[in-house]
Amino acid sequence: MSADIDCCVLANNHIFDWGLAGLVDTLESLERLRIESAGAGLEIDQASAPAVLDLSGGGRILVFSVALVTSGVPVSWAARSEIPGVCLLTDLSDASVARSRGVWGA
Repeated sequence: MSADIDCCVLANNHIFDWGLAGLVDTLESLERLRIESAGAGLEIDQASAPAVLDLSGGGRILVFSVALVTSGVPVSWAARSEIPGVCLLTDLSDASVARSRGVWGA
């Protein structure tokens, strides 16, 4: 029996356990295996983009993944323009969530 994995959420406090090389290897492996991912990327647009899962009967599911500093993710891990990292919220204030919604285009 094998798992049929469609999506992997990456915004967590272990994504940099193997450093930048580990993040890049993870992203490349998921892409090669055609597994959608959300929550981390090579820059902020990729890190904040949802995974898009098409449903067999039509429609789709969007999967978002966001890390919080209160879950052990340091601010230095935040993805930025041309800087790999995670989609990070520093708090759950209305302003912080609104900034993320702006990135997501919601």
